Amino acid sequence: IERLDGVLVARAEGQLDNTSAPEFMDALKAEFGSGERALVLDLEGLSYIGSAGLRIVLLLAKDLRERDLPFVVCSLGPPILEVFRISGFDRMLTIHPDRDTALAAVQD
Repeated sequence: IERLDGVLVARAEGQLDNTSAPEFMDALKAEFGSGERALVLDLEGLSYIGSAGLRIVLLLAKDLRERDLPFVVCSLGPPILEVFRISGFDRMLTIHPDRDTALAAVQD
């Protein structure tokens, strides 16, 4: 997790499943304060996402929507993008091909 000009960038790596999803969410909650104006979820290093991981993404999207803050996802590899397409997340979330594009979108 890092901060770049008021944007919290969270990078998930490995697997986001029943074991790791709660830890990931706790880490994000601990880091996301009142000063950030957007969240970028970078999934470049993610090799697997299960239902618990998808639930975390959905909860993040809902929470930030309620705060009227931008939330974007970026750098999905082909297997993760396929899961997002099958689950309909590609229609619910803004997905960018890479981190730079995602950061540019939330910094406008």
